[in-house]
Amino acid sequence: GQNSRIKLRGNRRPDGKGGGDEHRRDDHQQMDKGERMLHPRPRWTIARQDDRSIRISITDTGAGIRKEDLPRVFDPYFTTKPAGTGLGLPIVEKIVEAHGGKILLVSEPGEGTTATVILPMKP
Repeated sequence: GQNSRIKLRGNRRPDGKGGGDEHRRDDHQQMDKGERMLHPRPRWTIARQDDRSIRISITDTGAGIRKEDLPRVFDPYFTTKPAGTGLGLPIVEKIVEAHGGKILLVSEPGEGTTATVILPMKP
């Protein structure tokens, strides 16, 4: 089974205009306490980026991506994993771009990675 928690909170700008909602969701599979400490669950948020787009951010607390590898993670077949194909992020990037969006990665080795997808909202 899977436990899910969604938090909804107002996301108004300081000037009181615009606004919208920010959604947060924490997912994790049933694990014992030791496993949860070794494999913390990713956190994600969905919020308005501006009046025309939304921002989806997913943050993990894994090993992170080495600075010298970060520019190459969207290159097809680039992988640092023994069983990796190097196709996951290039495919995600193509899908996001096909919908008029962009994907950004920020990572700190030993701290984790945040992937942010910005997509246009349709009227």
